[in-house]
Amino acid sequence: MLIWGRSSVNAETCADDLRQLTGLNIAVEDSPEAVVRASQVIITVTASREPLLKSDWVGTGTHINAIGADFPGKRELPPELLTMADTLVCDSFDQCRMLGELEFLSEKNQQVHELGAVITGTAPGRPNNDSITVCDLTGVGVQDTAIALAVYRSLQAG
Repeated sequence: MLIWGRSSVNAETCADDLRQLTGLNIAVEDSPEAVVRASQVIITVTASREPLLKSDWVGTGTHINAIGADFPGKRELPPELLTMADTLVCDSFDQCRMLGELEFLSEKNQQVHELGAVITGTAPGRPNNDSITVCDLTGVGVQDTAIALAVYRSLQAG
């Protein structure tokens, strides 16, 4: 697992915490480009107001969860990355248009599916293993609760 942060001290602290919690080998990289180019799953969790990634860093088969843009004006991904995604998913379309990555979507008529529809099979998910997929998550309380309950039950089951 790779981590990058704008503060190297905070990135090291995060990596140390995750190592202790998971026992995984976690390395801190010097640049976001190094992390993106080496990863197939990317999770962005920042308060950035400018894109942190560049579209040409993202390889085929990559999935991105963008969860930092949770207030108007915040963003982590460039609009062209959203446009080039084979599948674009969000937790709440209306909410993400106001305060998520979708606020900056340049192709306004691009197909976007809500996460609940993808999970229930009423909307398509990842078309194939080479697809680039992006999930814009701004935080929906009921989904957060369902996820926490599923994790809790999984841990209880051992």
